[in-house]
Amino acid sequence: ATIMGKATTLDDFDAAVGLKADWTIDPTSGNDGAEDYIKPFTDHLKNVFPNFFERADGATLFDVTQRDESVLLSKITELYFAVTGGGFQYFYPENPELADVDQPMLAFETSNSLAGKENELKKITSVAGFISLCAAPEKLEAAYSEFRAAWDRVAGVFQTTSELDEINKTTIYIFSSKKLPLLPLVGSVVCCEKVEQENKQAGILIMVIEETDRTWFSLRGTSDDVHIGKLCGNLAERFVDKYGQPDQNSGGGHARAGECKTSDSIPYLEAKNMMLALIQEMRDLDNRRANWSEEDKVKAEYYGIERSLL
Repeated sequence: ATIMGKATTLDDFDAAVGLKADWTIDPTSGNDGAEDYIKPFTDHLKNVFPNFFERADGATLFDVTQRDESVLLSKITELYFAVTGGGFQYFYPENPELADVDQPMLAFETSNSLAGKENELKKITSVAGFISLCAAPEKLEAAYSEFRAAWDRVAGVFQTTSELDEINKTTIYIFSSKKLPLLPLVGSVVCCEKVEQENKQAGILIMVIEETDRTWFSLRGTSDDVHIGKLCGNLAERFVDKYGQPDQNSGGGHARAGECKTSDSIPYLEAKNMMLALIQEMRDLDNRRANWSEEDKVKAEYYGIERSLL
């Protein structure tokens, strides 16, 4: 659209929220985008919306490397998450103010209501200021309040998280529960906080969620030293080897985040035990790192723990 001369300031705004929502940029930590085609656009955004990049107290769900401050762009993006697909999937029917909310229509009307307000949008300095520009501000604020309350409730449940083991200088934490709202986002923040509070080098949080007919493993980490995507992929591979159903037993991800879900034919206890057995194998291999054979090195790459931190 920019090349064709059709891009508008509102297009820039929507793209900025999209980049932040998908973790492509993180202005709080100084990440303006790793790809060559992202950083020039981020520089453009800083000129168009300078207030969006000013640091301020109060972390959001997107601030996982530190929990002291954020930027307005992250705060607005958290609001979008809270009242659209990310947060609204859990939505809040017990709140009478939101009983008649049609979520897709609320999102549509919110976006449309910004038309013609580009100059005001550039000047806002708070989430409250942004909400005041939108249609149905009272519904947005009510939804956002419900989201924050749900976040606090779930974060409290995570107090049952316990330390499981250590692999490659990475502390493995585990949390088990029935299905909860706002997972795994709360878990990402909890993992970061525990690593910082306990002065650990790095951490991985394994969230074992017992759903109605299957088990969901959701993992989040703070470093690349144990590759979570490989761990989840290997776990899914074990389920397939034993139970088949590759269309239902699936898993994977990248270095710091991954998922694995089982088929409905695998009992919860069996699924959890197979996950623990995999962690133990990785731990045992890591413990003899100083004496690895060539075969061990191949296994370490398969497990995603080949990088040495010694």
